[in-house]
Amino acid sequence: MWGNLCLRAQYAMVKDDAIVCAPSPFIATDDWFLLGVLNSKAADWYVHQVGVTRSGGYMEYKPVFVEQIPIPQNVPEKERTRVASLAQAIQSGQREEVPEYEEQINDIVCDLYGINNREIRILQ
Repeated sequence: MWGNLCLRAQYAMVKDDAIVCAPSPFIATDDWFLLGVLNSKAADWYVHQVGVTRSGGYMEYKPVFVEQIPIPQNVPEKERTRVASLAQAIQSGQREEVPEYEEQINDIVCDLYGINNREIRILQ
């Protein structure tokens, strides 16, 4: 699930017994790899290209924009597992490692998209 208005990507896996206030769109999945990709700088950059910016720099993360994010296909199991593990670790509350884990996810996802070093600088 994610909030409708955010400054940056803030997707999260929600427990089965959670109560979510509207508007909070969601994808019915338990795919931690997908969560990692959605929270990457590359996917967030993409939403900023197709989405709508509101006052204060807030982006509308409407499903119509999020569903356009091209999710990498035919990902080797090693990379898929690594991104999923990092996404789980971030959400589990291992706070001191979060920036490092986010950077690792960004590196893997950029590689999956074929984004080169010059293009990576644009994402930042």
